[in-house]
Amino acid sequence: MPEKKRASRRKTLKIRFWLSFWVIRYKNSYFSNLNFNLNQMKNLIKIVTFAFIMVLGVNSATAQGLTQDGARPEVVAKKKTSELSQALNLNGDQQRAVFRALVSKEVGYKKQVNGKDLNNASVKAKKQKIDVSFMVSMKKNLTAEQYKQWRSLKKE
Repeated sequence: MPEKKRASRRKTLKIRFWLSFWVIRYKNSYFSNLNFNLNQMKNLIKIVTFAFIMVLGVNSATAQGLTQDGARPEVVAKKKTSELSQALNLNGDQQRAVFRALVSKEVGYKKQVNGKDLNNASVKAKKQKIDVSFMVSMKKNLTAEQYKQWRSLKKE
């Protein structure tokens, strides 16, 4: 037991010696005139870290906001489907089919028609092809009376 205490005491003395050596050296060095305070440095590091995290957070929040776009095909199709559902009194299966048809139409327009010259023959042909497939899908999924009603709503 006394051997352990002696070893512990030697270790403590060594640590004190080296600490005092570095303190004396620090006091006589160039950095002693800078009023270096460890707590101030810790606070500065905390503030810089916090600011960095906030900048990253703002970037991710901005990126999430981009996905909430109202011009996405699904959002447009959902809105039109709800309007048609009320006007034509659609059942659940018809609502799903109309939604799918509207989404495919909006996606096709977005890829092949929007932002392009409508006077161009190839763009006109693509638009007409999308419209024909949409009409066929609507005629297939709606009853004859609902289809007539939809066509009259479309003309208005």
